[in-house]
Amino acid sequence: MHKPGSDFPLLPPDLGAAEHPAALLKPGELQNAIFNNDFSMMHNQSEEALRESEAFTRSIIKSSPDCIKVLDLEGNLLSIPSGQALLGIEDIQPFLSTSWIEFWQNEHRLAAQAAVTSARGGEAGNFVGYFRTFHGEPKWWDVAVSPILDVNGQPKHLLAVSRDVTKRRQAELNSEFLASVSRDLVHWTSVGEMMQSIGAKMAAHFQLSLCAFAEINETAEQVVINHDWHREDVPSLVGVFRLADFVEAEFIRLARAGEVIVVRNAATDARTDAQKLATLKIASFICAPLIQDGQWRFALCLYHAAVYDWREDEIELVRELSARIWTRLERLRAEAALRKSEQRYRTLFESIDEGFCLIEKVEGEADAPLDFRYVEANPAFEVQSGLRDVVGKTIRQLLPGIAEEWFLTYDTVLCSGESIRFEREFFDRGRVLELYAFRVEAETQACVAVIFKDITARKQSESNLNKAIAVAEKSNLAKSDFLSGMSHELRTPLNAILGFAQLMQSGTPLPTPSQNRSLEQILKGGWYLLDLINEILDLALIESGKVHLVLEPVSLAQVLLECRAMIEPQAQARGVELTFPQFEVSPFIKVDRTRLKQVLINLLSNAVKYNKPAGAVVVEYTLNPPDSLRICIQDSGAGLAADQLAQLFQPFNRLGKEFGTEEGTGIGLVVTKRLVELMGGVIDVESTVGVGSVFWVDLPQADEAPAGDPKTVRAAARPRLLAGAALRTLLYVEDNTANLDLIEQLIARRPDMRLLAARDGANGIALARAHRPDVILMDVNLPGISGIQALKILREDALTAHIPVLAISANVMAYDIQNGLEAGFMRYLTKPIKVDEFMQALDQALALSATISSTTKPSRFL
Repeated sequence: MHKPGSDFPLLPPDLGAAEHPAALLKPGELQNAIFNNDFSMMHNQSEEALRESEAFTRSIIKSSPDCIKVLDLEGNLLSIPSGQALLGIEDIQPFLSTSWIEFWQNEHRLAAQAAVTSARGGEAGNFVGYFRTFHGEPKWWDVAVSPILDVNGQPKHLLAVSRDVTKRRQAELNSEFLASVSRDLVHWTSVGEMMQSIGAKMAAHFQLSLCAFAEINETAEQVVINHDWHREDVPSLVGVFRLADFVEAEFIRLARAGEVIVVRNAATDARTDAQKLATLKIASFICAPLIQDGQWRFALCLYHAAVYDWREDEIELVRELSARIWTRLERLRAEAALRKSEQRYRTLFESIDEGFCLIEKVEGEADAPLDFRYVEANPAFEVQSGLRDVVGKTIRQLLPGIAEEWFLTYDTVLCSGESIRFEREFFDRGRVLELYAFRVEAETQACVAVIFKDITARKQSESNLNKAIAVAEKSNLAKSDFLSGMSHELRTPLNAILGFAQLMQSGTPLPTPSQNRSLEQILKGGWYLLDLINEILDLALIESGKVHLVLEPVSLAQVLLECRAMIEPQAQARGVELTFPQFEVSPFIKVDRTRLKQVLINLLSNAVKYNKPAGAVVVEYTLNPPDSLRICIQDSGAGLAADQLAQLFQPFNRLGKEFGTEEGTGIGLVVTKRLVELMGGVIDVESTVGVGSVFWVDLPQADEAPAGDPKTVRAAARPRLLAGAALRTLLYVEDNTANLDLIEQLIARRPDMRLLAARDGANGIALARAHRPDVILMDVNLPGISGIQALKILREDALTAHIPVLAISANVMAYDIQNGLEAGFMRYLTKPIKVDEFMQALDQALALSATISSTTKPSRFL
């Protein structure tokens, strides 16, 4: 099985071709994904087919991101087909025939033994284990051990597949640790006990030699460490330090900017005093600052006695711990101050940064205006409010003319006893305060306590953010306009490509089979490119908020009937059976009819495209009273794994299908989801690998049925030119030569018609007045005057007002089409054109022109 010179033995050397494990495994097991390539029929195939199958299997294994090992039934290593580098093994020879179970450490070794035992008994074994690679990297692995069966269906070897889940496991451990610390923070009421407990827990989690809780006083340039945790062989850091003595100047700059200080090797880091740190037995450390109100207030410092490579997830964890510990530390101190306070929260007044005051109601005459007197005010009160020497004075004395709502709010708190949190512009109208008012009992009467802080800077930040959002939205609109313009520029050459290809395909004489195949490839590529343009444009429209929806009652039966007619040719070509529901009475849903069809066609197309040969697609619906209806589209395809489902609605993500034969952009489902949500619905999917997927859409039911089916204009039968009959005239106003040539060749197939052409709007108007054609085909984007301007001039002239005018344009945005129809065009055709649709529109215009000509021509055409 193993050829000389190959990178690794694919299978153990004693496993011959007749016993190839790919022919022995049960469907649905893990190893099928690696070895099963329809090998069950290989016994009767040639040796060449077997070699090809082995090459295919080898390519699959080489491309696997996992570490794959083949073991004997006792768990000894036979080969490593894939992932040798993940283990840090350069030469596998010394490890062959050694116990794979011994790779694992501690309790994980027992889990590995249990998995091998399960696989040896014919059942898959799974576990998550930990060990350091041979490069010393700590790794977590999600391991599956499965049996490789012989021809009698008995386990002969074992297949161990290990996936590196280190990042996920580290995140889980960090999350568990953070939750555990949070529980402890709530539990402790003593600051000292809390710090010792949390310090010991962090030391165990990070394997620390020392951790310190440092409080920073930038005004005094001091660092105060009241609490730390340290090993017996490491000195304590408790004490008061000058800020410059505690950390280097560069570290002070980083901390004041809110950045975490990380030193992985103090001996080589140029920013550190290596000798001083060595005296303290510090070789590596991390310091997470906490910034509050623009001041560096706190730092959580963790130290290692040895060099340590701090991971990014650990850095973020320390940052979060710093914030939580400081928050709890502040609260504990406030609670202690309140318990000890015998002078109405004196300690609290002096310790917090927020402004704090007590106010009492002024009892005056019955008709006197409501007022409050300041009883107490903390030092921060002056900083936050700008008012000085307020105790004993009333609010109206200090701030004459202040709005009455301040007094009404405080009176409500005093009378009701309910606290109120609110924001209000301060009296000078240049600042905004955030306030919390609550009732307290002070000496002999009830007062209102007010805690507040200046949030002007935060409000300004919010305003700046809103402005930035507005700029982003404007940019988004500009992007949409750019895409619209690009769509126009791309559609113009596509019109020529697809138009002439359609002409050649249906021309006389018919193309040869070889030429026809080439034309089909041109058309296939062109229509696919057009679909791509449409999908990108749809997504841009949705994201910019320019999608215009008309929500109205729509018959579900009618929409599904139309969708079935559109999707059946694709299904028949692939041998996929379609099943649609039968309706006795159709339910009605309130949606945009066109966008609903777009949603369903996209889901149906995917269900057909990614189905298995001779598969099936089933469409069902259920009513969810009182106001919802669910449409389900089920396929029998390969199904989606959990990780694929998580990425399903991401733009441009084709879940690995980009390397397959099916064309696609990865945009369709994103557009579908957002359209459903814009119509007030919900879309989701359930999927089972190997079984298939069910996409379902919940949409709102309509309160009433639609007033009536819209009437459609039927195309008149193409007239046959009778002997002596007059030719019908089409005037085409177009500045693009390729587009002119295309229409010229199409009209050449009509013996009943002749073509006039103009290169701009002014000449088009002149030809229309001189020749009075039966129909005018008008490009919207013309040099000089636009097609819409030319149409207006034609409508105002009695000689040309009656002539039906068809618009043709590469501007395909919904508002472009709406503007064209509102301007008076009979139809709005988009480039690239489809020949049949163009001919149908032309026949409709000719029929209307004939009707008008048989009666008195009106002065204007409406």
